[in-house]
Amino acid sequence: MTSLEEVVFCHNCGNDLRITRVKEVPEYYSYGLEAIEWFENGLKNGYFIINGKKVNSVWVFQGMTRLYLKLDLGEDLVHNNFPKIEEYKIICRKLKRYSSKKSSLIYKSFFLNTMVYHLFQDYPNNLVSFAKDNKFTYRTFTHRFMGGNSFWYKNFIADAIPVQNKLGREITKDEIIGVIQYFKKNNFNITQVNIAKFIGCHAITNKSYRDNYKKLKLFL
Repeated sequence: MTSLEEVVFCHNCGNDLRITRVKEVPEYYSYGLEAIEWFENGLKNGYFIINGKKVNSVWVFQGMTRLYLKLDLGEDLVHNNFPKIEEYKIICRKLKRYSSKKSSLIYKSFFLNTMVYHLFQDYPNNLVSFAKDNKFTYRTFTHRFMGGNSFWYKNFIADAIPVQNKLGREITKDEIIGVIQYFKKNNFNITQVNIAKFIGCHAITNKSYRDNYKKLKLFL
């Protein structure tokens, strides 16, 4: 076999690669491929351009892992601003039925990484939209991570989603009652923390919520 033949013929099947048709990548994967290229270039260059500024790649990848975990909500994820959210939910439904399929896990990871990329783009609009859709606060994005958060990541979140003061907004009894009724209807676990998360306030430091919940707890 000549050197030319070694290049143009497949070693496995022997097909002539010059006449082999390449399967086109489905359009709904193109955004994900764009995301992969963006992450690869950032890793190679040592920095990313976010909101017109250079950001050290270490900080971005740390932030990526945190955003990935916040996005990994399966079918419960609400992300109306993400163009391929339905494709992601289809994969999640498949995983419920066929949890052993490795390919589905790969596709799920592919879409999650694409969504992380999406949050880094058009900053802060995409991030704010995602936070509003899921009732996420600054605390949701920054608390309970081992090793802490980089200064850049904290500012990245805070500039888009301002830190709430300890008092927080006024939470009424009616608002809490409405959530409790919703939880009962859907057989959700009714706890002080779970209801606070749903409302979007802190379960302990928000005084109005804490006091009203204690009063209503007697009637649960």
